[in-house]
Amino acid sequence: MKNIRVILISGLSGSGKTTAIKALEDIGFYCVDNLPILLLPKFIELFEQSGGKISKVAVVEDIRGEGSYPTSQQAPNRAGAGQAPNRAGSGQAPNR
Repeated sequence: MKNIRVILISGLSGSGKTTAIKALEDIGFYCVDNLPILLLPKFIELFEQSGGKISKVAVVEDIRGEGSYPTSQQAPNRAGAGQAPNRAGSGQAPNR
């Protein structure tokens, strides 16, 4: 089974989530916008069953129902990504 690279994008309205996912799509990621975070584990499982046809996935997290979803920090472990290195970023450009 080939490892799948998953990028989880979240943020407030107008923060650039759609712009980010469009850029990732341009460089070969399979992208899904506004996926409820509770569906992420099953979503990743389906890609694992694709036989390696899809190896890069980007997901925009739907946080509008905030109280009913696990936090973004919990999502990688719930998705089974505990077997792979995880990196989290604030989405802000570094100070130079």
